[in-house]
Amino acid sequence: MEASERIETNLMRDLEKTGYPVELRAGNAFASSGWNVQYNVYYTDWDERKGREVDLVAFNAVSSKEHKVVVGLYLISQVKKSEHPWVICTTESTGESKGLEEPGWARLHVAFDEIDHHVLPANKIRARSTIHRFQRFGHSYYVAFGGPQSKPTIFEALTSSVKASEDLLRHLNESIRQEEERFGRPVKRGRQLWLIEPMVILDGLLYEAYLDRYNKLVADRVNHIPVCFGYVSPQYRRAEFSVEYVVEIVTMDGLHELISKKMKWLDSIKRTIVNNISKKES
Repeated sequence: MEASERIETNLMRDLEKTGYPVELRAGNAFASSGWNVQYNVYYTDWDERKGREVDLVAFNAVSSKEHKVVVGLYLISQVKKSEHPWVICTTESTGESKGLEEPGWARLHVAFDEIDHHVLPANKIRARSTIHRFQRFGHSYYVAFGGPQSKPTIFEALTSSVKASEDLLRHLNESIRQEEERFGRPVKRGRQLWLIEPMVILDGLLYEAYLDRYNKLVADRVNHIPVCFGYVSPQYRRAEFSVEYVVEIVTMDGLHELISKKMKWLDSIKRTIVNNISKKES
């Protein structure tokens, strides 16, 4: 083997140890399903007053031209590679309806022109969401076999995805404010709903740990789990006044299925809005 071939072989091995190839593969999963993808997007961390990067921002939308309805979704993702399994410790969902963890209208969003709880009740947002059928939600976590110092790895991924999501919401609202200030009046945008969701994509093994009905500890391998994340700081107080963030953790093996479910969810929301608007106009 020539020196250049050895360098290339070693370089490829070295690259695979980093998270960069995983980011590209995750991005390709979205792009191949028709999503717009941006890599290494900067956002402002308002706790530290400095710029940081989030690994992946994917956007897609469904629409009805006839009713001028657009429903879009931004997925703000940190991508992580781990040789050690991630373990998410879950507990039973709270509330009689087993659904208080599902944020409904409390999720990060921007809405225009009649898009409110009258045309889109909160239960219709929840109905086909990718977290609604979960009976247990994560509240604690750690990286197995990595010692106590490994817990910040997951915390940092959750925090970054939440802060980047909040920063996008600020930018969207600020752009709307500036546009209306420029025109001196509210700007007609049609019936639009933009949803923003934080996510963590894991290249590695993911386990859910919980107590079964016999009080026995169980650990199941999973590809997708929602984590309730009540991040609060002087600059981020949403969870203090509303509900906790729900950050979905998904493995690379489960990503394609989750992307498909997200699109079905958006289409369900669009159909609900269109049906209720049609009833109002008839």
